[in-house]
Amino acid sequence: MKLLLAFAIISFLAQTTQGSWESRRCWNDIGRCRRICRSNEKNHSQCTNKQKCCSNSFVKSGLKSSSPKSVIIAIPSNLN
Repeated sequence: MKLLLAFAIISFLAQTTQGSWESRRCWNDIGRCRRICRSNEKNHSQCTNKQKCCSNSFVKSGLKSSSPKSVIIAIPSNLN
């Protein structure tokens, strides 16, 4: 019984502490809270835990920008 109680307490503390395994999300769930941004990321704001809100440098104004994609439309030549 004591082992079960100890497991429950450790599980609860692992989820509520700031140093959990998963980094916190910020800036409309696009960025991540980090102490230092990676080389391909930009610092957009500050998280509630005094860390930097880092997101990829290709993200602009809250929307992920992407290159235009080509669309090929095949039209059958034997339309009767």
